[in-house]
Amino acid sequence: MTRVCLVVLVWLCSWVLAFESTTDGEARALLAEFEAAAAKAYNTVNLKTWAFLTNITDHNREIAVEEMFVMSKFQEEWNNKVPFSLHRDVSPEITRAMSMAFPAQLDPADFKNLNSMMASLHAMYSTTTVCLTPKSCVGLRPDLTRKMAESRNYDELKFIWKSWRTNVSRKEVEEDILNLYKELDPLYRLVHAFVRKRLRLVYPQIKARGHLPACVLGSMSGSAWTNIFPLVEPYSEAADMDVTSAMLKQNYTVKRMFTMGEEFFTSMGLKPLPATFWERSMLERPQDGRNVSCHPMALDFRDGKDFRIKMCTEVNFENLATIHHELGHIQYFMQYAHQPFMYRNGANDGFHEAIGELMILSMSTPKHLAKVGLLEEVPENTETNINFLLRTALRSVPILPFSLAIDLWRSKVLSGDYDSREYNTRYWKLTEQYLGVEAPVSRTDEDLDPLAIFHIAIGDNMIRYFKMTILQFQFFEKLCEAAGHEGPLHTCDFYGSKEAGNLLAKVLSMGSSKPWEDALEVMTGERHMNPRPLLRYFQPLQQWLLEDNIKDGDGVGWGDSWALLNSSAGTWMLQGQCTPLLLLLSLLQILYYMLVSY
Repeated sequence: MTRVCLVVLVWLCSWVLAFESTTDGEARALLAEFEAAAAKAYNTVNLKTWAFLTNITDHNREIAVEEMFVMSKFQEEWNNKVPFSLHRDVSPEITRAMSMAFPAQLDPADFKNLNSMMASLHAMYSTTTVCLTPKSCVGLRPDLTRKMAESRNYDELKFIWKSWRTNVSRKEVEEDILNLYKELDPLYRLVHAFVRKRLRLVYPQIKARGHLPACVLGSMSGSAWTNIFPLVEPYSEAADMDVTSAMLKQNYTVKRMFTMGEEFFTSMGLKPLPATFWERSMLERPQDGRNVSCHPMALDFRDGKDFRIKMCTEVNFENLATIHHELGHIQYFMQYAHQPFMYRNGANDGFHEAIGELMILSMSTPKHLAKVGLLEEVPENTETNINFLLRTALRSVPILPFSLAIDLWRSKVLSGDYDSREYNTRYWKLTEQYLGVEAPVSRTDEDLDPLAIFHIAIGDNMIRYFKMTILQFQFFEKLCEAAGHEGPLHTCDFYGSKEAGNLLAKVLSMGSSKPWEDALEVMTGERHMNPRPLLRYFQPLQQWLLEDNIKDGDGVGWGDSWALLNSSAGTWMLQGQCTPLLLLLSLLQILYYMLVSY
């Protein structure tokens, strides 16, 4: 119970403003003094954190936790310097800057407990192993990650899935989002139904109208399904967009992969990487026996010049895409480095991730892969387009209900709607409801499966990945327009476009100096998240999936929400949305299939 309560503490930090009457000039002077001190203090704590993540020992963990506690005391001392209120003549800009610079702090004891728990979770996640044989115990990256991606043995996948969660979990704006998801749910259900149909050919344990077992989705978390593409590929004879074999044939190295990623940004007129990036980053797993955190991560050391990536890179196309994503974070860091300290952040918690992902949308197109010599030519046919779109959908679409379900769970936990004794049961109910995914083995409330997911274990707010997915397609569409792209949206590659680069730099350089709606308006002309660009991007795939589903009579949904698609109605019935006409049409279609089968 204590462990569960400590985990919940991760999400209990809220910011409160407190100021005594102060003039605009006094506030500006205070902010300038704070900025100089904060840059040095945050740089120190980030250096200690880096030392821990790249050499996980008890000693380094204690140092990192202590440094974070010192950082809390630093912030507390500065908060005490701030007067109680601002003079009415102080500008809104300064009022906003003060609120971002001086958040209230947790009680020192709680803060130290929180950070100690966070460091322990990070160490646990990076050092936990699963014993595949009595003499072979391996960690998540790269060994278990590779197994989840490549193994086709259901029992082995189920064993690894269960063992990882056992070893990890037993160690120490809602309405708007739901409305957005209503527009995207039909696309997800079509993807889910097609994946289920194809996976049943490999895993007969999957039921035709049932949930997908969480262990067969190609990764430990199940948030992206890219690794199962070879099992569900619509057209196996079409050109392969996974160019790993070409990379190996051309003797790619990790350094070359990062250089290629950097060149993508500089081709658009964006900033090159500083020399310190190459000198100080951890781009490969160290060979000296150290335990390290291999989860890819970009870090800003808050001094305006030190930016690094931590990643145990392997030579394959998936890692090349990840490099472009992480370098998107680095570009964002560099673009807003000139901003005052408190504005060196993304416009909102979805912007940073969206920037990284939209780079993958461009660099993974057949057009781009041909430009950089990883494809001999750009295939121009429906089969290749559908394969490409489905591969992209497997990366981008499942994260929507995945992050939504987790955020709904988190919200209910924080509001006290769930009894702590039923946290795990509630988590799986939401996962089954929104994702159509179920645990492959029996789970109880003695387990705490959300902790087996990296971003939950370190306290990330998962809804930012929902926002990321919506925003990346909004940004992508506008950058393609700036680049003068013509044709279907999914064929766009803005590599080399200075016009697209100028627009992107304009938004990135704002950091968080303006409300996120302002930054979104600069990029897109809109002040709200809009799912329509995502739907336009995947429209050819959605139409193909719809026709394929109707042709084979697959239906969509799971459990009580399962329904046949109906070509006459052009839609399907979901639970709670059934009309007499749709019911009659569906019954007639069922009767038709029965007669045909007979």
